[in-house]
Amino acid sequence: VSPEQTGFSARSAIARPASLGRLTEPLGPGFEGRIDRAGSIFVELFDAEVASVARSQLLNGANAAALRSVSGAWEVLQFETVQEVSPQLWRLDGLLRGQLGTGDAMASGAPAGTDFVILDEAVAPAGLLAGEVGLLLNWRVGPAGSASGDFAQSAEVGGLRSLLPFAPVHLRARVTGGDLALSWIRRSRLGGDPWEVNEIPLGEEIEQYRLQIAQP
Repeated sequence: VSPEQTGFSARSAIARPASLGRLTEPLGPGFEGRIDRAGSIFVELFDAEVASVARSQLLNGANAAALRSVSGAWEVLQFETVQEVSPQLWRLDGLLRGQLGTGDAMASGAPAGTDFVILDEAVAPAGLLAGEVGLLLNWRVGPAGSASGDFAQSAEVGGLRSLLPFAPVHLRARVTGGDLALSWIRRSRLGGDPWEVNEIPLGEEIEQYRLQIAQP
């Protein structure tokens, strides 16, 4: 990686290839926070296999995948059950959509033919440094020990999504007198998993929201 076309430095080594595929049918917008028992994903996996998991494994992060939405953003989702309907063609059911703050990508849906990748141990973090977040960097990827001329290169900006707070959830509205009172529950990227606390810790410097109210 380098911000220029020279001065590249090694960032990481990948031990095995990721499990890649593509959607064979479009995937419509979904919903967050509960298992989608009606929706399905049909995906062609290239030289890869997947397996069903128990509900407890699903809720602990198993069978995670990412697909590129219509907007170009990546949606992270999970799936509970799988069925190989034909060689290399899989049906994925029991979906958890819009994971890890990717609800905006989920709302766009995904077209047939879009990229699909299983998020397992073969997918390694890019290793962005704090000062590289938001910068346009040149990345080169190729076989270990090969000359740089054999590498593919791509210019990418990374790290910005990890700085965004999750969208609030569980919007409620009640009428008090002649006023409409709105309330919601916030989420956090930091320390938001424990069930023992009454309120999750604030992961931002301040708690501040922007409301947009439209006429029906």
